[in-house]
Amino acid sequence: MSKKVVYYGHALNNSSELVSYKPESLLKSCKKLFAKNKTDVLLQCYSITEEMKNTFVIRAPFNLDISFADSNRGFVITNVDLPQQDFNDMLQSTPDLARNIFVHEALQLFVGFSFHFFSETSLKMSTLPAHYHETGVSGVPYITGSYDIAKWFRPINACYLNSSKKDMKIKRGDALFYVKFHTEEQVVLQPFKLTDELAKISDGNTGIVRYQRRTPLHTLYEMFLSNRLHKKVLHKIREQLL
Repeated sequence: MSKKVVYYGHALNNSSELVSYKPESLLKSCKKLFAKNKTDVLLQCYSITEEMKNTFVIRAPFNLDISFADSNRGFVITNVDLPQQDFNDMLQSTPDLARNIFVHEALQLFVGFSFHFFSETSLKMSTLPAHYHETGVSGVPYITGSYDIAKWFRPINACYLNSSKKDMKIKRGDALFYVKFHTEEQVVLQPFKLTDELAKISDGNTGIVRYQRRTPLHTLYEMFLSNRLHKKVLHKIREQLL
């Protein structure tokens, strides 16, 4: 089987390289999980293992306990006291720029410990709920998404829709979500160091919503490619392979 290299890098938080887990093959993870639970007969089903192919587990870097405080503050972290910037690295509400408010129920976790994925050639990646792993947030709906990682460069992190305002308890190492790469080739993950220059490109991509709202992905792809950012990002990544 031919192989396809996918580059991945951690965010620039000073602790990210120390505490972050390498993305783990879902199939390998489930082999261990199912053997422990004596449910490994499921892996004899080819439709299940086929669906697990090229899917990886993203895990929590820290313990994190979250509770809803009030309509002004939204959700707060209850297991550790943090200054505002460190708090933002762990927990953020999603901004609604059109209405100039924060949607507290749409939670983004571990933003400061996010991942960047990139590919030399076109490759769709999807984020999925960690439905094979039971955690303290299994009952909270997960916000999914997908995009072409060769035509757009941005961070990804865990996102939940907690409309019921449930308490959320996450342990270090818990499965937060999965990333799935839609290709018949075997995906091989290659780590790289995210530099300030790469982070600046990523920030510029995600920050465009402040100036040009509701821009469809195909338009963002065209802008990214026509301004030769694909070649620039790929070149900078190759200089920082680990």
